[in-house]
Amino acid sequence: MPKDKHHLILGSQGQLWTEYMSDLNHVFYMAYPRACALAEVLWTKKDKHNYMDFLMRLNVYRQRLLAMGEIIILYLGNDVKLLTVILCSAKENCP
Repeated sequence: MPKDKHHLILGSQGQLWTEYMSDLNHVFYMAYPRACALAEVLWTKKDKHNYMDFLMRLNVYRQRLLAMGEIIILYLGNDVKLLTVILCSAKENCP
């Protein structure tokens, strides 16, 4: 989009079509970490985008979800470049 048109943008959104999702767990699985990534892109200035930094902060969000007992956790494995979403309950043995 040309720079002279940027002022016309009022906001952004991330769609999630659920017609093929069998239950709420699947909806959460599809929504995260996409919602976090969308927020990162929208709220961070373009010249400040840093994927590795984003992944590290995403791990903090994962800890919040675990503390709240949510069924979705964001798991950063040994290779920080790989992000996996795992369905899990805080009552279970989560990684």
